[in-house]
Amino acid sequence: MKKKMVSMLLIFTSVIMLTGCGSLYSSHKSGYTEITAVSGVTFEMPENFLSDATAVTSISQDSDYEAAETYLYKNGDSCYMLFNMKSVIVAVSTDTSYNLSESDDVDGSITNSTLNGICFTPEDESSYSYEESNKKDSYKMIADAVGDVTLTTELYGKYDGKFVYVESSGMECTMFVGANMEKYRKLSGSQEKLIEHIAKSLTITADEATGSDDQPSEDVSVMDSEDSQKETNISDPVSAEEDATETKTETKSTKQENSGNEQSEQTFLHAESNQHEATGTASDFYHQLKIGDVGRLEALDGSGKELKSTFVIVNDLYVKDDADKIIREYCKTDECPYEYSTAPEGYSWHAIEYTLSISPEDLYVDIKLVGLDGEKLKYRGVAASSMTHDIFYYMEKTEDGYSKLYCYYAVPNGCKEYTLEFGTRVEGENSTACYEIGEF
Repeated sequence: MKKKMVSMLLIFTSVIMLTGCGSLYSSHKSGYTEITAVSGVTFEMPENFLSDATAVTSISQDSDYEAAETYLYKNGDSCYMLFNMKSVIVAVSTDTSYNLSESDDVDGSITNSTLNGICFTPEDESSYSYEESNKKDSYKMIADAVGDVTLTTELYGKYDGKFVYVESSGMECTMFVGANMEKYRKLSGSQEKLIEHIAKSLTITADEATGSDDQPSEDVSVMDSEDSQKETNISDPVSAEEDATETKTETKSTKQENSGNEQSEQTFLHAESNQHEATGTASDFYHQLKIGDVGRLEALDGSGKELKSTFVIVNDLYVKDDADKIIREYCKTDECPYEYSTAPEGYSWHAIEYTLSISPEDLYVDIKLVGLDGEKLKYRGVAASSMTHDIFYYMEKTEDGYSKLYCYYAVPNGCKEYTLEFGTRVEGENSTACYEIGEF
């Protein structure tokens, strides 16, 4: 296999294991991100894998996946799946029922059940070769296995790797990590060690994981100035992808009891009286709003010290020529301080029209372009800028508050889904309104 082949597994060549002989667990390694997006479980993923991944909201036969692209799915609770059908797949779930610690037929238990729709067979087609550890109330098994993955009718394949099962404190978690057998007919030693490290990193924690993806440690999260929506120079280049070697921790969505079926309602009052009411819904990256929904959020006031609540409705989305027209017309007004500029190469302008319950002159609401998981929006491995640009020139005071507010931003050509996040992130709270934008 030539070293110049572009794939998710190029980093295999530089990996050195740090685990002890015979151990089924491994300690943290630099160049890896600790994942806690599955409740009660931690494991590690190579940062290079994550930096190339495009977040998706579902895995479906109807989705238009590309075999050589990398995708990441998380449901915020029990399922995590990263896949590049040409190269590698990592699947983790706590919704399995293998119960291997008490099984009298390990081979049958593994073969006759599935993990996220993945079927398994032994590497040698006779019986599984595995190691197991049974200490106190914790049981773990790592087996050599071949995973048969069918994503759509056109995307499928067999992957050689590790089937991992861990059971503790009354719960079980199952993982499979494998490399495409057609492309990697024989794994190198370093590739095998990378797969082994991911497998050994899987651990059930004492307490279920809580928190929010990429949430900051401070009480209030404010975007860096380079990504601030207040920046109005549309000629600035798209932000470069963040350094893939920077270590960060992904965590599960915050306070999901405040969202979904238990999302609380608040009143969206119009500007002049309280006769008109609508419900404002809490949201997060696992329970996103759609265009037309009323979302609630918190934003920093002018002092930058106090958070105030407000409500937002995204009324409409404009793409391509429609978005260009809005921007061009605004650039002709006396209020616009710059001339129209085309979107950066490989990108196109998108724009939204939205309504706020409080005037942006009294409470500025930050808007960020992010991926469906709340991380940097990535498409084909390239990170897009989170910067958006305001147009308040056409603002009108209406029954619903302040409408005819516009926001525009650059989206990678071909990208079909992303999230717009309104407000200020606060650790442990559903403080932002998250809108899923797609099907345009």
